[in-house]
Amino acid sequence: MVLVGIAPSRFHQKFGWIENYANQIPMWRSCQYVISTYVTFSNEQYLHHGASVKLAALIGELKHPEACKLRDRLVNFILESESALQPGERLPLSIQLLESRFGQFKQLEGQHSKSGFTGLVSCIPLLYSAPTPASVRKSFAQVTKTQVADWVTNYVGRTLISKRRAVYAEHRKALKGATS
Repeated sequence: MVLVGIAPSRFHQKFGWIENYANQIPMWRSCQYVISTYVTFSNEQYLHHGASVKLAALIGELKHPEACKLRDRLVNFILESESALQPGERLPLSIQLLESRFGQFKQLEGQHSKSGFTGLVSCIPLLYSAPTPASVRKSFAQVTKTQVADWVTNYVGRTLISKRRAVYAEHRKALKGATS
């Protein structure tokens, strides 16, 4: 047992203040339930038409007015957000999906480490869909390799590695010129 050897007076001295909040603990527990339910919902569901109704049903009825206010604010947030969607559109509600995709992106980069990390940034959208031969054909028909390279140059810029390589090349060239 964890409390063996701890005098009740010492325990009360350290944690007795909690008794002042005993009547609020059920309300906090109810608010925590709302938050936990919302986090689970947002990690597992996409934002879509009807998501607010599903979230409200999932949370259900609550006793404490504070928890009801919290539930209502979250449900209204989802309702406002889903009203901006096009019919049939679904969007992530959680950053967890983004973090997962970033992990996949880092794995992809590891497989193509010779070409560099930064240039692959334009591949991130591909991680959100399963490419088919038809979609790949269509994409290749719409964008050339030169256009992709230009986009990377204009919007991503030079990487630290490419700058370092240029400096080393310039240094080697200078050394070669000095020794000739």
